[in-house]
Amino acid sequence: WVALDIETTGLSSENDEIIEVGAVKFRGRQTLDTFESFVNPFRPLDTFIKRYTGISQKQVDSAPPFSRVARDLAPFLGNAPLVGHNLGFDLGFLSGKGLRLSNPRCDTWDMAYVTSPRHRDYSLRGLAAWLKVPHVRPHRALEDANATMGVFLKLAVQMSELDALTLAEM
Repeated sequence: WVALDIETTGLSSENDEIIEVGAVKFRGRQTLDTFESFVNPFRPLDTFIKRYTGISQKQVDSAPPFSRVARDLAPFLGNAPLVGHNLGFDLGFLSGKGLRLSNPRCDTWDMAYVTSPRHRDYSLRGLAAWLKVPHVRPHRALEDANATMGVFLKLAVQMSELDALTLAEM
């Protein structure tokens, strides 16, 4: 599996840019490798994004363009199944920037909703706190990918305890 996360300048894959990519390759609870890179958006970061992510203008200005990051990211991901929190957001940005992935995928938001439909907070931060998964620096790509891996593993255990009929229905 590879847990994947990106940070961006905003929410629109058409108008905004990727500023950081983080990924964790894992098997069970064992981390096999990590990938982390800032990405140069070739534009100023607004104050909100700098505060929200803790990423500085200097960090992205000295980073490579996404095309160069993608050349390293694509082989790192390979054909491994991808796990992410609201993964469609990340994949939409990657696809919009030219990295179209056909890997099998699993979304921890969906897993959490199915296993705990009455839970009140499906944010990565909320799920990590609820499931007691460390998440020290939210909104940083590698930290979010690590938290996503932990949430995924805890939710997979919950799902494995469901009966076969329920799993088949899901």
